Amino acid sequence: MKAASHSFSKHGGANEDALRTCTHAREPSMFLAFLADGLGGRPGGAHAANIAVETGMALAGAATSAQVGRPEFWTEMLTTIDMEIQRAEVAGYTTLVAMCVAGGAVVGASVGDSDALLIVGLKPPVWLTGAQKKEPALGFGAARPVAFRAILGNSWTLALMSDGVTKFAGKERPLPEILLGQDSENAAQELLNEAKLRGGGQLVDDFSLIILRNE
Repeated sequence: MKAASHSFSKHGGANEDALRTCTHAREPSMFLAFLADGLGGRPGGAHAANIAVETGMALAGAATSAQVGRPEFWTEMLTTIDMEIQRAEVAGYTTLVAMCVAGGAVVGASVGDSDALLIVGLKPPVWLTGAQKKEPALGFGAARPVAFRAILGNSWTLALMSDGVTKFAGKERPLPEILLGQDSENAAQELLNEAKLRGGGQLVDDFSLIILRNE
């Protein structure tokens, strides 16, 4: 499996997104991915996004493979993160997509409007986050995380995206076609160009993307 991460700030602003990928410290066959988009227009969005990713990584890293493989583990994790952010006085609010790839499956949970897209072989793309609750975001203390789980084949692509990607690079088209049509680096560059084109030549929102591939 190959992983690639990309994050760019909107024109004239600081990047309020946070993202991380790594193998599980205790289970090298397990791969973790987290992407958070701090809510703009309010103070503390970047801090909330960083708390979400760092807390999530710590909780997943301390868990066993059996625990991490349960969808309930991820919804409980996001609820814990929600309360952790609420307790941090200078933190704002954030989305979060969190997942683990292991044993031929992907399992995780999400809150907000960041997304995760799965493409397995020649099957139609599946939005793993299609049932997620956009509001309330993490940090309000009332988030309603929604779990997801899917079986992976021998050849698959997973993409975690902030709404700066999906809103401006086309959630239905051309985004899946771009991801399938080329390697991760070129796909990320084309999506970035598409987002800039739709934004009048510049990014109007932070653009963050994680691409995981197994070919």
